Amino acid sequence: MVDPLSVLAELTRFGRALTGATRRETVADRTRECLERLFAPAAGALAFVDADGQPPQLGAAFGDPAPQVADPFFREIHAAGRVIRHTNPARLGTPIVAAGHTMGVLALWGKRPDTFDETSEAVLAAVAAQAAIALQNTRLIQILSGGKLEWEQMVDAIRPAIAIIDPRGTIRRANRAFADLVGAPVTALTGRPWLLLLPPAWAEPVGRALAGPGAEGGEIRTDRRSFAVRAHPVESDPGTSVLLIEDVTDTKRLQEQLVQSEKLSAIGQLIAGVAHELNNPLASVLGFADFLSESTHTPDALAEPVRVIQQEAQRAAGIVKNLLTFARKQGQERRRVEIGPILQRTVQLLNNQLV
Repeated sequence: MVDPLSVLAELTRFGRALTGATRRETVADRTRECLERLFAPAAGALAFVDADGQPPQLGAAFGDPAPQVADPFFREIHAAGRVIRHTNPARLGTPIVAAGHTMGVLALWGKRPDTFDETSEAVLAAVAAQAAIALQNTRLIQILSGGKLEWEQMVDAIRPAIAIIDPRGTIRRANRAFADLVGAPVTALTGRPWLLLLPPAWAEPVGRALAGPGAEGGEIRTDRRSFAVRAHPVESDPGTSVLLIEDVTDTKRLQEQLVQSEKLSAIGQLIAGVAHELNNPLASVLGFADFLSESTHTPDALAEPVRVIQQEAQRAAGIVKNLLTFARKQGQERRRVEIGPILQRTVQLLNNQLV
């Protein structure tokens, strides 16, 4: 075993080597190198423990033959939860514990029975402590990276263009929809002023939306598209707002179609009511006209006017029928015929015959 100063220097070197490690495989490799330099054992290994009750997974091993995770010594160390030392054969092991959770196991095999002593236990515990901190950091980095990736995927899947604007008017973060809207890569948006990315005509409505809490910039219309602009303040960061620009072209089109449909429905109801009201007097006109045409007491001078009344009344009845068909189909185009001129012509013919 080396002297205390050498041990201290090696532990310092080990700590520096772990700085910035983002993968647990890197921590395992640096730990293996440190163990070889400190103890020069016959064999050694670092095994990861992912969950309680699960068998360890080998992270790094050395020696001839190299240890395997099936060796009962790994399970013994894990179960004990502390440093274990045996003399025949020489073995030394300790769990790697961080925040009360066992993250791995260190195990060494000596070349002779007296290879390890109490000092070895303390040194191995110090190595395990540094490895535990590094493994915990890699775990947190993975959690943060995974959460960041999930967040980015979720935000990129959102249809509206979203950008976080700081008090200076620069973009802190934006989703893919915003990048597509301004025609720039997502990675090139951070730190750039929104005023330089959006079209000049958008400056006034977007500025109005960012001006006050919960303000809305209204609607922006281009040649073919319509966009709704609004902003929401970030309460924990005064002056920072989340800008949302949503393409509402399809929504507006659907709304217009709905309004048009409602108008046609109202027109259809009106026409149906008028047509039904006209049917009653038309039936009377046709009935009396038929009566006069068949009556033997009708003067010959009125025969032609009566025939005209029948024709025009039947024509008016056909118009009413067409109106009812239009009302049922709500919007189907039909030939429009004015009833007023027909009635005026009929009255004129009657007056001429009666004079």
